[in-house]
Amino acid sequence: DGIYLACNAAFEQLFGAREADILGRTAHDFMPKALAQTFRDNDVAALADNAPRVNESWFGVAADGHPVLFETTKVPMRHADGRVLGVLGIAHDITQRRRDEEQLHLAASVFTHAREGIPITQAAGRILEVNDTCTAITGYTREEVLGRNPRMLQSGVQGPDFYASLWRALGEVGHWDGEVWNRRKNGELYPQLLTISAVLDERGETSHFVALFSDISKIKEHERQLEHIAHFDALTGLPNRVLLADRLHHAMAQSQRREKLLAVAYLERGRWSEAAGE
Repeated sequence: DGIYLACNAAFEQLFGAREADILGRTAHDFMPKALAQTFRDNDVAALADNAPRVNESWFGVAADGHPVLFETTKVPMRHADGRVLGVLGIAHDITQRRRDEEQLHLAASVFTHAREGIPITQAAGRILEVNDTCTAITGYTREEVLGRNPRMLQSGVQGPDFYASLWRALGEVGHWDGEVWNRRKNGELYPQLLTISAVLDERGETSHFVALFSDISKIKEHERQLEHIAHFDALTGLPNRVLLADRLHHAMAQSQRREKLLAVAYLERGRWSEAAGE
């Protein structure tokens, strides 16, 4: 009938009462009505099934009222002749476990739905996991890249010195970010905005690397268009004064470094052929 017959010290702390004050009373004497009824329903169900019944319940600890999630197992207890003796309840605080599960679920959701490509590698460089965006950008399926080294994506545009600098930064500060050119499965070159971070274990040693990258092909194309508009006449397509000034600036800088003279000639339109023949 739901009357407490015995309890331990942890149960006393939960209710904020001594065992002597708990015995002979029911959950309705200590809990909100809805929660107490849930406890009673679980007891009745365990007895009806004649088998253990596991459930989860949130309620506040009496000491300070902070919410705690308990996983409770209710087990029917009977005399040797089958008569009902009562129900044994064993509860475990699983609050932290639930929070950890929620964090893992959130991390998995972010990994899956991120608009950036995310490959995760071992410290040795073998790919452990990739998200859907990574496969969409590179053209490789998950099965095609697992266990392989990310260098399979390199384009050859950057030389050994570039990657030596990248790995040096990862070793010294634990992260690197910048632009790289990689190659899709179909052979197409494309620019990436890439960030790589080292993941440390409990000993402070690198255990994994996590990379986030995005395809910036459209951004690069837009930049090229803006540069063309800035440096070429919109009507004729010929270089304009801005481009002339830029080229002249570079030429002057080179002549100064080499300690050479720089000649600048200005020719009227239509006189180029005559000047070239002299």
